[in-house]
Amino acid sequence: VWNLPVKIPSIFARIDEDLQKLGTKDELSNSDFEQIFRYMLDGIACYSTQGSARILYPGVSGTRGQTVEGLEGFARTAVLLASWLRSGRPKDVKLYSGKIFNVENHLLNGLVNGTSPQSDEYWGDIFDLDQRIVEAADIAIAFWIIKDRVTAKLSKNEIEQILNWLAQTNNKRIYGGNWLLFPVIINCV
Repeated sequence: VWNLPVKIPSIFARIDEDLQKLGTKDELSNSDFEQIFRYMLDGIACYSTQGSARILYPGVSGTRGQTVEGLEGFARTAVLLASWLRSGRPKDVKLYSGKIFNVENHLLNGLVNGTSPQSDEYWGDIFDLDQRIVEAADIAIAFWIIKDRVTAKLSKNEIEQILNWLAQTNNKRIYGGNWLLFPVIINCV
């Protein structure tokens, strides 16, 4: 089961070689970081669902199912994408594949579709000891980082929908350790 064949788009083989060269540098320039970011975007664009709420990377699936794993793919990259936008960099980025990726649209569509129970890409209701609590913290951070774009582009109902999904984490049982931080982060938003 661990040696399942995974078809990786050929674009990544060339990019991987270029990125390995960056590992030999003593210091990375802004251009180097942008190259790494574009690499990440190519992966996000390649493996995102149509509504942008899930990113499902190839390989052996974990134990939580595609809904939670797709949410994890979105949430873990959302903070990176939100930070890119907040820094004043362009929302449209040309990928190595030649396509244009709109970072803002990806984030906003993902937030709306992931938190809508009517969407096929809904992240699901949150329950006790749920991995969604972990991912909700990253969603909350990304939401906060781009809150100016969120309030300018989304309707009040869509914003309320996102906040209601995040609020599901309240009064849920959580594990100890770093899990104690997740509800605090979410409620700071």
